[in-house]
Amino acid sequence: RSSDLEEYTYPRREPNYPRIVSLGGVRVDVPSFAGARYHAEQNVDSARVTTNFTQSKSGSMQMLRTESFVAANENSLITYVTVVGGTGSVDMNVTAWTTPGGDVARRTAA
Repeated sequence: RSSDLEEYTYPRREPNYPRIVSLGGVRVDVPSFAGARYHAEQNVDSARVTTNFTQSKSGSMQMLRTESFVAANENSLITYVTVVGGTGSVDMNVTAWTTPGGDVARRTAA
């Protein structure tokens, strides 16, 4: 029946459907990589974003790589940070937030 098909057809005709809702975000600041070259790739299939920041420091190349993805079975965002070259460690500030009225989590990592 056509009415059954319409019930499962997207986008639905309901007002404001579908819509994108911002739930929050994460900001990673790495002052020692300010001005570095970068390349970012987003893979929608795997909900994964990979970013490479590169710079020449004291005559050698240094790279900071971030890989972020959304967990399939829980409400989590996972971000891996890797540093290659240089001292192998950097100072960073990580700030996470939710929509207005939500909890705000702040953490500084070194």
